[in-house]
Amino acid sequence: MGFCASFGRIILILLNVIILLVAVTLAVVGVILKFFPGKIFDVLLNVITSSLASTLPFHIPDTLEFLPLVDDLGVALIAIGCFLFIFSFVACCGACCEWRIFLIVFVISMSVIIIAQAVVGGLFIAKDSPIHKTIKNKLEKELQSDYTGSLGEDMFSLLLNLLMFKMECCGIEGPSDFLTARHWKETFQNIIINNAKVPAACCDQTTFSQLPDLQSCVLNGNVKYINSMGCYYRLYEYVDDNRLVAILGLCAVLLIQITLVVFGIVIIRQIGEQKILPI
Repeated sequence: MGFCASFGRIILILLNVIILLVAVTLAVVGVILKFFPGKIFDVLLNVITSSLASTLPFHIPDTLEFLPLVDDLGVALIAIGCFLFIFSFVACCGACCEWRIFLIVFVISMSVIIIAQAVVGGLFIAKDSPIHKTIKNKLEKELQSDYTGSLGEDMFSLLLNLLMFKMECCGIEGPSDFLTARHWKETFQNIIINNAKVPAACCDQTTFSQLPDLQSCVLNGNVKYINSMGCYYRLYEYVDDNRLVAILGLCAVLLIQITLVVFGIVIIRQIGEQKILPI
């Protein structure tokens, strides 16, 4: 028991020091996204402009309007970073100083996290799970209310245009998403069109060099030239193609966490045995 406890203490400390560093990194990124989003967006725009601008069928703005989701993401990363920092600090103190109560808190908290990760991971890997329906519905609502077309200056429109272009997909559910979207406009030969069927980013990339085909796609919604698969399904298809890697990655994370719980329990038992030994 003594060797296992000593070895477990070393592993607990090392892994939780790594988690502490990750926590600090997440918190710093969260602060940047929350209070200085322009810094990251400027870097992203420079990368996009230098590598893709000449081939894209839509506008790359010089600056991006503030994206509300980025603010929420920044707050979430700060919260996660702070939680992980406190969580790992408690584990390190418990292992270093043999504070039994800290280790008990760590073991219970880690057990809850393991169960939550297993449930969420399983739901995400399963194709027809409620989590996919929730995410897809939220993205569809964002498209309906916030997408502004190929000339969009906002982050959501740019990201969706990039996704549709690079993944060769259209909308979230499919091309029909744009029939009910309220605020988007398309441009064709520098003319703004209010009744276009789909954005140019939805069209097959072979049409970009064939003006009549591109016109048939954008203005008439010719299914021959439209990428018919929705981007959510395209992304899930990519995840599904790498399902084995995702499952193995999730299992590896869970195995490490279970190992930490086991070592935590071993150290707790050793501390308890030391306290009841006769003097």
